[in-house]
Amino acid sequence: MELYEPVVESEEVYMTPPPGVSLPPGHVCRLRKALYERKQAPRAWFEKFSNKVIFLSFTTGTYDSGLFTRTTDSRTRLLLLYMNGMIITESDYVGIAHLKQALSSSFEMKDLGKQHYFLGLEVLSDTAANYTSDLLSKADITNNKVASTPLEHNLHLAPNAGSPLKDPTLYRQLVGSLVYLTVTRPDIAYMVHNVSQFMSASCSDHYATVLRILRYLKGTMFHGLFFSCTSSLTLRGFSDADWDFNITTY
Repeated sequence: MELYEPVVESEEVYMTPPPGVSLPPGHVCRLRKALYERKQAPRAWFEKFSNKVIFLSFTTGTYDSGLFTRTTDSRTRLLLLYMNGMIITESDYVGIAHLKQALSSSFEMKDLGKQHYFLGLEVLSDTAANYTSDLLSKADITNNKVASTPLEHNLHLAPNAGSPLKDPTLYRQLVGSLVYLTVTRPDIAYMVHNVSQFMSASCSDHYATVLRILRYLKGTMFHGLFFSCTSSLTLRGFSDADWDFNITTY
C-alpha cells in the first residue's frame, strides 16, 4: 500500500518565498504543513503515522521502529512501514480490511493489492518448478512418463541392488539436488533419505529409484507448501549467533 497525506507542522518553520511569489519587503512564508523534501518532513510524517497506529493498539518494534505489531490470543497482525510504502499481513483477511479502513480515515491510501514488489525485492510464490525441470534435464528424462508415487510398491533397497554404477557422479549429483529439494517437497523426503544411503556404493537399482522420484516430481512439478491462515503452525526465525555484536545498527 502507498500513503499520501500532508502533515501539520509541529514547530514553527519559515522559508523565503519560492520563485514567482512576491511578498512585501521583510516578509517570509510560514509553513502550515510539512513540506516534502524538507529535513523535518520525514520525522513529522512518521510521528503522525506512528501515533495513529499506536492508537489502534499496535506496538513499535524493539529493533525496527517501522515494524508495528498487534498480538491477541488468536492472531498476530504485522504492519511494516518504509517511507510511504506499507505491508500489512495477518492470518485473517477481515482483520486486514478493518485496519485498512481505520488507516484510510486518517490518510489518503492506495491499495496495491497482493504483495509482488517491495523495496526492490520481488515477492514470488515459489514451487521450485524451474529447479525440478533442471533436474529432469540433467537426468535426460524430460520426455519420460510421470509416476503417480515416488516409491514403487513393496520396494526395499539393499546395498547390492543391481550392478554397480561405473561412474556414480551423476547419481550423487541428482541425490544431492533432491536432498535440497526436500526443504519444500517433504513428500519425497522418505525416498530421498533411502537413496542417499548409497552415495559411495551406488547400483543400478538405486539409480532407477532416483529416476522414479524424478518422474514423480515431473507430474507434481508445480506442487508446493501452502500455509493456511487457519493453521496452528508457529513460524520461528533465527539470526546469526553474532547478531548482537553489531552495536552500530542495533
